[in-house]
Amino acid sequence: WTGQKAGGGYLVVGYEPTLRLTALEVDLAEGSLADIQYLYSLDGEDWAPLPEDMEANPVSLNFLWLVFPDDGTEAVPSVLEIRPNP
Repeated sequence: WTGQKAGGGYLVVGYEPTLRLTALEVDLAEGSLADIQYLYSLDGEDWAPLPEDMEANPVSLNFLWLVFPDDGTEAVPSVLEIRPNP
């Protein structure tokens, strides 16, 4: 997935059945916008940030939202792979 230039962007991934997440790895392309905000939801309406220590505080989710805020550079977000519970 590749986002927009000079605008960041976001990517929402749906999981069915509900996923119990204890860890997350996201591989980005070289030169990709790298600042990511991670949010999760069960219903796609109420969102919360992922806890910093998911191993100790696992979450159940049906949706994962990766938000790439615009950092003022020309960098474009580019996700190669998302690995839940690697």
